[in-house]
Amino acid sequence: MERVADMSIRSGFVIRSATLGAALSFVFLVIVPLCGEPVVAEGLWLPAQNLAPSAGDAVDVALARDAEGRVHVVWSEGGLLYHRVRVGGAWSARTEIGMGDRPSLAADSAGRVHLAHIARGHEVDQVYYRTWAAGAGWGSALNISESTNPTLDPAIAVSSSGKLAIVWTELSGDALLLYAGRSETGAVWSAAPVPQAYGTNAAVVFNGPDRPVVAWQDVFDEGFPLEVLVSEWTGAAWTLPVDVSFSPLAESLQPMFISAPAGLALAWIEDGQVAIVQRDGEGWGDPRVVHSSGVISLTAGGDGGDKAHLLWAQGDGTIWEQSWDLGAGSLGPAGRVASGQVQIGQVSVAADTRSAYAAWIAAGPEGQDVFFSMTMDQSHELALPLIRRR
Repeated sequence: MERVADMSIRSGFVIRSATLGAALSFVFLVIVPLCGEPVVAEGLWLPAQNLAPSAGDAVDVALARDAEGRVHVVWSEGGLLYHRVRVGGAWSARTEIGMGDRPSLAADSAGRVHLAHIARGHEVDQVYYRTWAAGAGWGSALNISESTNPTLDPAIAVSSSGKLAIVWTELSGDALLLYAGRSETGAVWSAAPVPQAYGTNAAVVFNGPDRPVVAWQDVFDEGFPLEVLVSEWTGAAWTLPVDVSFSPLAESLQPMFISAPAGLALAWIEDGQVAIVQRDGEGWGDPRVVHSSGVISLTAGGDGGDKAHLLWAQGDGTIWEQSWDLGAGSLGPAGRVASGQVQIGQVSVAADTRSAYAAWIAAGPEGQDVFFSMTMDQSHELALPLIRRR
């Protein structure tokens, strides 16, 4: 990983000044390490940590920050799910959760973490749900899909009121049916197909306390490229799918939702570029491309306020992050999280108002491993006094 080790004074940024008698004045300036250009506006990305060094191959990774500030990483390796949690700057030992692949995480306001994943059941892959609580660890797996058809790509979301939703794709003959499961508490679930929804790489978010919104990729018509489509639960039924990418000449892949007080937003890969769109009242605005070509993997997440974070990997072995203020509609500068990565797989991001957190799959010393990095915000910067004599 390439790092620049020099130090630089952030010009014109005075933390505070104080006068001691009439002889000395102290001016505190912020000194920050530079990691090369471009840098992240909110802070600098720390050197990556390998959280899963082993001879096995990690396949999928999911990241979440809970309400108590703990950072959770879950990944699959050799058909098993593993978990590590960061508390107070220190990582726990890795814990085996159980059989499974394709983890998806969501954290609620009570400090619990919710997990959706794939595991073998009824001789085919099924969607399962588990929950984690401090002191209790992971609960038993609950089969949500309960089907004899194979299932793919589960995604989970939790609302501000604690309601849960999981979406997935179910292979029924030649059809790729989109299913949605809903639950008040996680104990009892109801699941059914989303009408007129066919495709893969589904994502889910809540619009308010109890209305899930789903997105997925599918062709709008036979012979055309993949589009990003959206449907919303009204409280009584699902709306008909709406094409939000509107890119008849470009492939639109891997939709990712962001929820913020300012509203909902979506990000996806469009012909190797990062594309974004915000919800505009009851509909969706015009999509725009915000990054150049070469993107191979993408994710997005919010900080609990109006700031979102886009994280993507490029084919040249670099991983980038960019902040997005949904309230103002403005983007921060893109910052390089890591470079020199080989065989990059899935990426995942989480954030709070102090830091952003990133996890990704890439080649390690012996196999595919899980890597983690985070930003330093201004509270981690070093303030030194400069003494001026009068």
